[in-house]
Amino acid sequence: LEASDAVVAQLDSEDWAVQFRALDKVRRLVCFAPGVLASSGQLQPAVERTVVHVLNLRSALAKNALRCLGELFVAYGAGLDSSLHSAMTNTLKRSVDTNRFIADEADLTLIEICYAASEGKLVGVLVEHASHKTASMRAK
Repeated sequence: LEASDAVVAQLDSEDWAVQFRALDKVRRLVCFAPGVLASSGQLQPAVERTVVHVLNLRSALAKNALRCLGELFVAYGAGLDSSLHSAMTNTLKRSVDTNRFIADEADLTLIEICYAASEGKLVGVLVEHASHKTASMRAK
C-alpha cells in the first residue's frame, strides 16, 4: 500500500522523467495488481493526476498518460465515473491534436473509456461536448 502512495506522489514530481516512470508504475499496478490501487485509496488521486498529464506538452508523457488512462478505465470501469467528465474532456482535446500520434492514441483511449464507463454518465458527457464551439471537437 505504501508503494501506491509513493507512485501517486511521483506523479506530482516536477521532473517529467519521474512522472513518466510513475505512469508506467501505475500501468503495471493496474495490469498486475489492480486491487492495490483500489484498496489503498489511491485510485482517484492516480486517475486525477493521470488526467492532468494527458494535456502535458511533452508528447511522450502525454501519450503514456493517455495509455494509462485507457487502461485505468478498462480495469475499473464504472468505478471511475466520478472522473469521467475530466477524462473525456482532456482526451477529446488530445484527439483533435495536430500531432497525429497523440491524436491516434487519444482515439484509442476514447474507445476504451466509452467501452468501460457507465452509459448514463457517458451519454451526458458526450451530449455536453456535442455543442462544443470547435467543430473538430463536435465531430469526435
